[in-house]
Amino acid sequence: MTPSEVPSAAERYRRFLLGAAAFVFGVTAVEMVLISHFETWIQWIPTVACGLGLLAVGLIRFRPAMASTARVLLALIAISALVGNYQHVAANLALELEVRPGSTLGDVWLDAIQGGVPVLASGILFLASALAWGATLWRDDIAR
Repeated sequence: MTPSEVPSAAERYRRFLLGAAAFVFGVTAVEMVLISHFETWIQWIPTVACGLGLLAVGLIRFRPAMASTARVLLALIAISALVGNYQHVAANLALELEVRPGSTLGDVWLDAIQGGVPVLASGILFLASALAWGATLWRDDIAR
């Protein structure tokens, strides 16, 4: 490799961010399959989001001119992660209120956060989206 062929530090960092995002999207999709997270249509959203995330990473890496499209996909994935977070909290709250009739939200909120449905699990998609989005910043060949 000649010195002109060696990627800059910024390019190596971008590749690292994209690789980390791709890894997170990939292993999250595998986890969704392993835990059979597709009993209802809404449970399919994270698996589809992982596929869209891998597509967005590929667009950023191999088709930089389509970075705007990738950013739209990443924003939708981040929104779906927030919706998933709400769904998990709501499920835990509903369970706690059902198991302890007459309780108020103030009585059960801590138990709901610590409940059986992992409250922050969907945050992994938000993280992966942020990593991939970060790879699009300060790059000359990516349309703004």
